[in-house]
Amino acid sequence: MIIKRKTNKWYAIFIFKLKPREEEPQSIIAFDINENTVAVSRVDLPSTVDKVVNWNRQYLTPQLLFNEN
Repeated sequence: MIIKRKTNKWYAIFIFKLKPREEEPQSIIAFDINENTVAVSRVDLPSTVDKVVNWNRQYLTPQLLFNEN
């Protein structure tokens, strides 16, 4: 704690040392800025990745999804 005095006023300055939390991102914010509009979207990463993987799976292994007789 630092105490200062300036023009008959006392100030107390508190100093905290914080350790930032390290976390994996769970969502991102996407911006689309045009001439007349601004669009903002929050994208949830786990669910988006899951949907993309499921969609791509049909093209990566079509023999497993479509049974040819």
